[in-house]
This record gives sequence, structure tokens and C-alpha cells, in this order.
Amino acid sequence: MQARSVEFDRGAAWFGEGWRIFIANPGLWIVLVIVLVVISVALSQVPILGQIALDLVFPALCGGLFHAAHELAQGRKARFEQFFIGLSDDKLRKPLLVLGAMLVGVHVLLFVLGFIFVGGSMGMASMSQVATPEMMTGMGVGMLAMLLLFALFGMVVGLAFFYAVPLVMFDRVAPLDAVKSSVAACFANVLPLVLFGIIYVVLAIVAMIPLGLGMLVFVPVAFGAAYASYREVYHGAATPPALEVGQGGGQV
Repeated sequence: MQARSVEFDRGAAWFGEGWRIFIANPGLWIVLVIVLVVISVALSQVPILGQIALDLVFPALCGGLFHAAHELAQGRKARFEQFFIGLSDDKLRKPLLVLGAMLVGVHVLLFVLGFIFVGGSMGMASMSQVATPEMMTGMGVGMLAMLLLFALFGMVVGLAFFYAVPLVMFDRVAPLDAVKSSVAACFANVLPLVLFGIIYVVLAIVAMIPLGLGMLVFVPVAFGAAYASYREVYHGAATPPALEVGQGGGQV
């Protein structure tokens, strides 16, 4: 799909739309966030396989939140069971799981690269009982390179998946094409997304202050804002017409 470039200040306006979507049904949003956290924590407790499973289903769970945002943005009633539409809808399950498999692949690659950098540095240190200045410098450079690489990968993954899930959900774009389109759309809207990111970080920090309880509001608003961004960048308006999601989900 062809993405549009939008004005710089739209990066802030999307949060206004996200707030409007949240207050349309705050009780449901809070329940959905709690369920998402419970699922994430439960899977993360299982060594290795749990994290793989979480990565695999995470795009589908995010799809459920985007579905709720879509329903509420149109003034319709969102239902709790729709949170699992990404897994229950036959037409959505496979492409969203493919996105999840891509996420698994990225994290495996990061793990391997981290092992190479950190393991290599630690191996050099273990072979010598005395850490020389040159060795310490090498370890420091290796750690810095790893951190920079992780930051770069994190940015690339963020660009790749920012619009990918709603593109698969609502526009039936193939997973790989959705990832490519998401990256292109992000580069075409660098300035508004930088503003979006700054506001996102500030709000996330504020949300963490009251024992993290503010995240119950921040997460839905952020998803609503991301949805509004997708709608405007790809469809020209933050308020959507009805779109067909699939037989399992009906009209959204």
C-alpha cells in the first residue's frame, strides 16, 4: 500500500485521537491491558520456549488491541472476546503468526550477536588471569558495539512492525510486504514520528511514576494513537470507514 507523508504536528495530534478512543470504553481497555500483561508475564516465566511463544503470538495480541481501537473509533461497541481475533480468525491467524515468526527470528539473531560480542570478550578475559588495559579496552569496545547494534536493531524492528500489524489486520497485506511498507512509511514520516516518539517516552515515564498504574491508561492511549497514525498515513483520515476484517471477526 502507498503511504502518505503528513505534517509534523500530526505526531502529537494522534495522541489526542488515542485519548478519545480510550475514553470511549476505559473499563474494557484496562481489562485488555491487564490480560496482555498476565499473558506476557506467564509466558516469560517459561525458559526459552515461553519467550518464543510470546514473540510468536504478540502481533496477534496487538492485533486484538488494534481491533478494539478500530471499533471504538467508529463509535461501535468493542467486546472482550475480540481481543483474540488475531488467533481465532482463520484469515488473520496465519499472517499474524508469520509476523510473530519474524519477531522470533530477530530476537534469535540478537541473542546470537550478543553471545558473539559478550561471549568473545568474556572468553578473552578468561584465558588470562590478569586483565591488561588493552584487554579491558577491547571488552569495553565490544560492549559498546553490542549496545549500539542492539539500539540499531531495536529501531529497525520498531520501524518494521509499527504499521505491519494493522496493515495485515485491516488491509490484508502479506506479512513481508507489510513490514516493507511499514519501514517505507516510517521513513516518509520521520518528523511526525520523531515527535510521536518523544511524546511517547515522556508519557511512558509519567505513567510509571504511580507504581506503574498509569500504564493502564498509557498503553491503550498509545495503541489508539498508533492506530490513528496508521489510518492517517495509509487512508488519509484518523476516523475510519467500516473495513472488513474477516469472517471470524465480522465487520470492524
